Amino acid sequence: MAQSNQEETSIGRGDSAADSTSDKIVCTLLRGVVGCEACSYSLHTHAFKHQWCKDVFPVCVSPSILTPLRLLRFLGLSFHQRLFITCPTLVVGIIRFIKHQNRDKNTKMASSFSRILTTRQKIGLLSAVGGSATAGFLLHREHVGAGTPVRRSYPASAEYPDLRKHNNCMASHLTPAIYAKLVDKATPNGYTLDLAIQTGVDNPGHPFIKTVGMVAGDEESYEVFADLLDPVIKERHNGYNPNTMKHPTDLDSSKIHSGNFDPRYVLSSRVRTGRSIRGLSLPPACTRAERREVERVVVDALAGLKDDLAGKYYSLTVMTDAEQQQLIDDHFLFDKPVSPLLTCSGMARDWPDARGIWHNNEKTFLVWVNEEDHTRVISMEKGGNMKRVFERFCNGLKEVERLIQERGWEFMWNEKLGYILTCPSNLGTGLRAGVHVKLPLMSRDPRLSKILDNLRLQKRGTGGVDTAAVGGTYDISNLDRLGLSEVQLVQTVIDGVNYLIECEKRLEKGQDIKVPPPTPQTIQVDTDPSPPHPTNLWAHTCTTPPPPCSVPIDMINIYVTSHFSHYLSHHLPYSMPLYNIIYIYNIYMINQTRITAFFRMLLKGFYMKLKIKRSYKMAANIYEGCTN
Repeated sequence: MAQSNQEETSIGRGDSAADSTSDKIVCTLLRGVVGCEACSYSLHTHAFKHQWCKDVFPVCVSPSILTPLRLLRFLGLSFHQRLFITCPTLVVGIIRFIKHQNRDKNTKMASSFSRILTTRQKIGLLSAVGGSATAGFLLHREHVGAGTPVRRSYPASAEYPDLRKHNNCMASHLTPAIYAKLVDKATPNGYTLDLAIQTGVDNPGHPFIKTVGMVAGDEESYEVFADLLDPVIKERHNGYNPNTMKHPTDLDSSKIHSGNFDPRYVLSSRVRTGRSIRGLSLPPACTRAERREVERVVVDALAGLKDDLAGKYYSLTVMTDAEQQQLIDDHFLFDKPVSPLLTCSGMARDWPDARGIWHNNEKTFLVWVNEEDHTRVISMEKGGNMKRVFERFCNGLKEVERLIQERGWEFMWNEKLGYILTCPSNLGTGLRAGVHVKLPLMSRDPRLSKILDNLRLQKRGTGGVDTAAVGGTYDISNLDRLGLSEVQLVQTVIDGVNYLIECEKRLEKGQDIKVPPPTPQTIQVDTDPSPPHPTNLWAHTCTTPPPPCSVPIDMINIYVTSHFSHYLSHHLPYSMPLYNIIYIYNIYMINQTRITAFFRMLLKGFYMKLKIKRSYKMAANIYEGCTN
């Protein structure tokens, strides 16, 4: 039984998450019930990596188990403390589950269980003894981690970082409540919230330049720490909401038009993006072995490129300092790890082990390995032919992905966030299309910043971030990454740079220039009602004094009071739990009458503004009757 319950569905690197038997028991059995970060389950989403978690899910959500677990977490107890206290209750649920699974099997084991579990007293005694013994065994020092220093555990309020002088997205959205909720969680690779936010804690940021302030350690970070990362993503990406939107991908370079700039103004053009190998931790959290595995997989794949893409890999470990500096000065190679983003987040560990650069013979197609991301794919050349640069970029990127897949690997991607990368600012396309353009007169015009904002462009100095614009030469690139396709972003740069060049020409003639209207956004919105979110047709506000305001036609009828649905529809925009309850109620309304009674009672609690204890207690009684 124990062996069969340890089976896992291989997702990413889930089948190598634990090596020892005791660790597997904790990961697949007890953590699966108490709060397995590898599995995601909620009212509307079930994404299980462990078969055991999937099997005992009905036990997990029972109010008799869920309520004390949430209370113990709220009180600041650690995972191991919660495990020890709740193990007897968990064993009750698991025993019931085993009995239920075997009730139709005429086996000796099933009949034995039936004889043993005849009374509540016997169940309680067995669960108390078995649960305490199991918890004691699993929490023994040799199983928790032999040789690990014992550190005193402090409540989340004592560990909350001081962010009063910080100016980054993380600091704007990390509240004590969110910190307390997430601080004890970890991804399957052991990456924690404190590791994710450390770079933002150590670097308060510039008063006038707002950075992201956090990184991801693996693909699962964006799920485990979604309560913090989702609002950070929404702020950084122009209002993009991962819960309601889908990210489009388009690498058809034939859709680009007017992509050849005036060579008198544009000195060089480049398009770059990042890609991450699924199943391996991202640079902030990867081990030396994982980093070397990334290098091996990528270099092996790149060796299959042919024709104008064929080239060679150069490892930093065998380069001389002079060779490295020359490549850096020529803007081919990434700089040495002096950026706070790299050093404080852990991305600079073991430098330069397993880092390097691959480029074709003409140095127009390059791949960085193990800098900020697993890979950075770059197409670049002198002059202003952005269309040709993007065409090479698309062809090369498609070929690299094909070669990676032929070797049994794939890139991290999902339909909500697009391509997964280390920094949340690079999610989606990860694409930055930029040109070095000479704008000596525009550089002195105070309207330049406003023009760039309206064109959804950003400027950097001649040498990159935090450098001066020598001779009025700027590095102009797209501002957005997520919610728009690669073709859309490159076309935005082309249209915007052409406008800047026209403005420069007008200033040369002594003519005035105008600030263009803001570029309309064409974010792709997910119209699928799943997963639910409170910004839909059910939610509304009064545009006229009541009672003329009426209930939306799509609002379901709860049959509680005459004004009930009307009241709820006004509160949907402000309550995600309320929406979740209505959404599940709507799903089960026809066939599951006892379950709908449970959700109806919760909804009635919202409507009558009852205390949570009273509302939840009545609903729990109905739910218990449904599950027993």
